[in-house]
Amino acid sequence: MKMHAITVMIGLYHVMYFIACVQGGNLFIDPGMMEDDWRSRFLALVAGDHLSVAPGTYTMTRRLGLTLLGTIDQNITIEGMGGMATFYRPLTNQNVWDVDRGEYFQIKNIELVGGSSGLNLGAGGNISYGIFKNMKISDMYYSGVVHGINVVQHCQFLKVEIFNRAVVGMGSGHCFLMGSVAPSVK
Repeated sequence: MKMHAITVMIGLYHVMYFIACVQGGNLFIDPGMMEDDWRSRFLALVAGDHLSVAPGTYTMTRRLGLTLLGTIDQNITIEGMGGMATFYRPLTNQNVWDVDRGEYFQIKNIELVGGSSGLNLGAGGNISYGIFKNMKISDMYYSGVVHGINVVQHCQFLKVEIFNRAVVGMGSGHCFLMGSVAPSVK
């Protein structure tokens, strides 16, 4: 009897997200998907899209370079749903997430763990009007948030926790390292 109740609950959970997926601009990923499948949904985001991320751990094996180009009327939103969604990069040879270029986007309820830096901003272009909300960034080798070589402006960091930075005896351990490469942070 308990098994049937759990199966029904899991089934309803997936049906709810399937309904959200078929409505225009809504996408969904869950930790049971293959990395290439959930990665392709991140890379396909366009203005007005909302990517719902199911709670759980997503292990990363390579760089995730995001271009998030929303508009003032149609932001791109990446949001952990029903609990914290954790993206884990066990190796320190690359960042957990790279938002290479972006404007008018929101990232909410996401945890970034491991990597060289948790979140790298602006390596491929400017970043503006980004909102980072209810995030946790931890256990990275180098920095929690690092600014690339381009302009980062008009961004908000709301309830972003950065902790356990730099593995003991390695790395420099910055929480935020902004404007270190180019004097362009506003």
